[in-house]
Amino acid sequence: MELDSCPNFLSKGKSIFRMRFTDENELEWPIPYELKVCMATFEVRKQTTEKMVELPVIWLTSDEPWNPYSLNWEQYKNWYLQEMKMKNQIVPQEQVK
Repeated sequence: MELDSCPNFLSKGKSIFRMRFTDENELEWPIPYELKVCMATFEVRKQTTEKMVELPVIWLTSDEPWNPYSLNWEQYKNWYLQEMKMKNQIVPQEQVK
């Protein structure tokens, strides 16, 4: 799985702003993000029975319990920002138009 959640306007055009999966047949399945205010989102909908049989299943969640009140958010945010800076994918705010 390839994951790029940095919006294009913050990456100097280097970001693809999507998830991309490759299945066992080497077919690629891109899932593009949309920017809604400050959240990266993607469109989902209920599939038809035919599509459920035809398309691969892609699990996007972990088996680990999710705690939306976790105190680790700041730690993860700082790690993410550091990773983006190391990849030169963050543009200083004053350069954003």
